[in-house]
Amino acid sequence: MDVQQINQIMLTYEEAKVIILGHACRQELEKVDFRNSVGRALAEDLVASEDLPPFDNSAVDGYAVKFNELAKATKENPVVLKCQEYVFAGRLDTISLQEGVCVQVATGAPLPLGTDAVVMLEQVVRNGDQVCFSHPTQIGNNLRHRGRDMSSGDSLLPIGTTIAPTHLALLAAQGLVEVPLYSRLKINILSTGTELVAPNIKPGPGQIREANSFLLEALLQTEACEVTRLHRVVDDLESTIKVLNEALQADALLISGGVSVGDSDFVKPALKELGVKEIFWRVKIKPGKPLFFGQLGDTKVFGLPGNPASTFVLFEELVRPYLRKCLGHYQLEVPTRSAKITEDFDETSERLQLLRAHWYHQNGDDWVRPVTQQGSFSIASIAHANSLIHVPEGSQPLRSGQSVRVRPLAHRFALFG
Repeated sequence: MDVQQINQIMLTYEEAKVIILGHACRQELEKVDFRNSVGRALAEDLVASEDLPPFDNSAVDGYAVKFNELAKATKENPVVLKCQEYVFAGRLDTISLQEGVCVQVATGAPLPLGTDAVVMLEQVVRNGDQVCFSHPTQIGNNLRHRGRDMSSGDSLLPIGTTIAPTHLALLAAQGLVEVPLYSRLKINILSTGTELVAPNIKPGPGQIREANSFLLEALLQTEACEVTRLHRVVDDLESTIKVLNEALQADALLISGGVSVGDSDFVKPALKELGVKEIFWRVKIKPGKPLFFGQLGDTKVFGLPGNPASTFVLFEELVRPYLRKCLGHYQLEVPTRSAKITEDFDETSERLQLLRAHWYHQNGDDWVRPVTQQGSFSIASIAHANSLIHVPEGSQPLRSGQSVRVRPLAHRFALFG
C-alpha cells in the first residue's frame, strides 16, 4: 500500500500502528550513571563479572561450628565449646576454625575456614568463653556460600530491559556504575488554538486554559523523553508555519489541535508548505479519528486532535509504543486483559471505541467500569481513568457482566518490565 492509497482511506487502528512502528528508528547507545537509569532501556546484555556474595559468610548472628562436634548434643547432655574469638562483618583477614572451639560471627561476616554450620545466638547459652549447645545442627545451616546469589558469567539483565528501581541494587552490587542505554528522544510539543490561554491566566469570553501540552509533557516524561520546547500558536497559517518551522527541530513533534478540516485548522497546510511528508491522516478510532502522521527528514510528526481525551487516548495507544520502540524497550505496551464490565454500554460505532474506565480486582475477578463522561472533550474522564476498554468496530451493545478487553494505563501502574 503506497502513500497515495493510504491517504485515500481511513486506516484501522491495527494498520495505523503497524505503519507508525515501522517508522520507529532505534536511538544510539550512550553510557549513563546507573543512578539515572530508571525507566530507560538497556542497550546491551549485562553479565555478572563477580560472584555474589563474593565470599562465604554467615546468614545470622551466631557461632561458627563444625557440625559433627554437635552431633550428640541434647538438652540433657549439651556440648560445650570454647569461643575462640569474634568475627565482625567487614573483617579483612581469614582465620581457621580449630577442633573443639567455636567462633562468634556477625551476620554477613566471612566464615572461618573449616566452618560447615552456624548456630543462631538465640539457640545457645553462653557463660564467659564457654558456649553450651543443646541441639545438633546440619551441614550448611545458616551459611551463604560464595556465588549463591549470582556467579561470574551469569546473565543479569537482557538488552531491552526497562530499568526498575530494584535493578539499581543489582547494578550497584556488581559495580556497574555506568550502564549502556539508548539515548533520550528530544520531543517538541505544539498546541494550537486562538482560544487558548496559559493556566495562570483567567480566561475571557470564548477562551479556555491550555492543558494538552502539560498533559503530553508529563506523559513524555514517563518514557524518559526530553521535552525541548513548549510552543503555542494562534489559528493563523502564517503564524503556524513560522512556529512549526522551529518546532520541527527535534526527533519528534507532537501537535495538539488544528489537524481536522475546519476553517481554522491550519496545521496540515502549514506542514505541507514546510515539506513534511504526509504518511497517513485519519484512523478508525473513537475518540481520535483525525490523527496525522508524517515525516520531515528524521523528524516524525504526530498531529493529534485538540480534544483532551483524543490526545490522551492516541498517545497511549499509538505514540507511546512508537517512543518505546525508538528507546529500545523490549515491551512496547501493556498487554490487554479480560475483565467484566460493570454496567451496560449501549453506544455502537463503526470505529474502534476506546472507553476511559476504572479497572479493579474484586472477589477473584477483574472488573472494569466506564467513567461517566465519554466525550472527547472531557478532561475529567482521563483524570479518573486507569484503563481503556477496547470495543471493536461494529460491536453489539455491551451488557453488564460481559467480558471485554482492557488495557491498564502504564502511567497509573508500574506495568512495564
